Amino acid sequence: MVNATDQDFKVNDDFYLKLQLRTRLCEIIKSESKFITGHLILLVRSILLRACGFCLHRGHPQGYLACLLLKRDLNGARCKPPTPKPTIKFPRKYIYMGLGGLFLAGVGFVLYNNFGGLEGLIPPELVSTKYGPVDCPCHKEGATEAKEHHYIPIDGTLPFFTLEELRKHTTAQSKIWISLDQGVFDITDYIEQHPEDSKILMMAAGGPLDPFLHMYPIYKEPQVLDLLTKHRIGNLTKEDAKNIDPNDPFSHEPKRHPAMKVVMDKPFNAEPPADILAEHYITPNELFFVRNNLPLPPPVDEKIHKVQISGKGLKTLNIPLNDIKTKFKKHVVTSTIHCVGLRRKEMSQHKPTESLQWDQGCIGTANWGGTRLCEFLEAAGFNKENSSVKHVIFEGLDSDSKKRNYCTSIPIERAIDPDCDVLLAYEMNGKPLSRDHGHPLRVIVPGVAGARQVKYLAKITLSEKEPNSQWQQLLNKAFPPGMDASNLDTTSMPAIQETPVTSAITNLMEGDTIKLHGGKMSVKGQKTS
Repeated sequence: MVNATDQDFKVNDDFYLKLQLRTRLCEIIKSESKFITGHLILLVRSILLRACGFCLHRGHPQGYLACLLLKRDLNGARCKPPTPKPTIKFPRKYIYMGLGGLFLAGVGFVLYNNFGGLEGLIPPELVSTKYGPVDCPCHKEGATEAKEHHYIPIDGTLPFFTLEELRKHTTAQSKIWISLDQGVFDITDYIEQHPEDSKILMMAAGGPLDPFLHMYPIYKEPQVLDLLTKHRIGNLTKEDAKNIDPNDPFSHEPKRHPAMKVVMDKPFNAEPPADILAEHYITPNELFFVRNNLPLPPPVDEKIHKVQISGKGLKTLNIPLNDIKTKFKKHVVTSTIHCVGLRRKEMSQHKPTESLQWDQGCIGTANWGGTRLCEFLEAAGFNKENSSVKHVIFEGLDSDSKKRNYCTSIPIERAIDPDCDVLLAYEMNGKPLSRDHGHPLRVIVPGVAGARQVKYLAKITLSEKEPNSQWQQLLNKAFPPGMDASNLDTTSMPAIQETPVTSAITNLMEGDTIKLHGGKMSVKGQKTS
């Protein structure tokens, strides 16, 4: 099999382009003639290739064939033909084959518009590459690295913005800004007019779009670039544009308080210093510990976000977030959350432990505002008296590379008990939830491990069984002292729900010198049960 590569093609004027393309396709056919018998099969093969090429041009204008036919790159600059023009002898039989190809191109056009096209028959290397369009000669120089491949250049007539300024524009109130390559765009009006068609754009709200185009290459279309051009407001500073990694799903995460002690960088996990934590009964939002199992999901537009509720005995409903805020009474609950790994670093001094080495800071108390889960379930039609439901499963928007969303559950008895104060929370200390803490909606379950208090809530399912997710079945379980990694049996132990009593002195660290004042000293700390 002979593969057509970018070295096999040269750009020239219209007539020469067509002659070269047809000639190369014919060479491919001739090289395979030993595997195919008869001129009729050769003719059909040639016709199919031309039909597919036509469809590729229609369906993927960024493709190589489109670049040849349009003679333009994504900047709109014309590909310059080399000189002089060579002469090519064109056998008559191939002219007949080309005419047949034109006929079948019409058939290909119909197939594309009605059945999705024939582009699947074209080798993938002729459709796209890692950094965008296939190597048209006008892209060859300087296209070896993604950071050098700028198809949205600087516009000298527009102002410059930093990534830090972009992060302030994530909602309709503050205006929704994104960047791509070296351009900055205000897409607020477009999002409001096309909410269902803007999911990919909203993923990048307040940050670069580049990583998401890498994750969803189907959106690397000239139409997308044309759309953005209409909403361009400025340029991204050269330094920030140079530092954007289009392959990094963590590159759009928010800025954190500098006092936070980072336990893990990706995904981001951090805690405040213990002595600062003890100064506040209600933990300030910016100093509340951050626990992420997965990359943060893209920013969510509250106007279009919905929570799906389904399960045994219920009709599947998609409840708008605005209804949860306005059609239910708002309750404010003061609750403490802590990670099950609290003080694991101290434990490791006595016996090696797995997972993140948290100190004393992965705990915090806040005033959470939201809707009671028991009232929400009742309004959805749930009746415990006539149900065999045992668990309420929560699923967030955050997901791993295999598109598995964070998912865990609590017992139904706790969910429907008004005295347990389980909330669908949308406020934290009187302010909307931040992205690190579950915006736009999260679950608050007082007295239960933080692992069950799902952030970025998207689905609620009533079930007779626990979810089969790793966060319920493998992780966040308590084991007796005699069990370690060598004899671990995760199936024998239940998932952690209630947390044990814990306390710590926070204003005295190991190695500190104690100074007495009048024979006394002040001791500060935290305790939860």
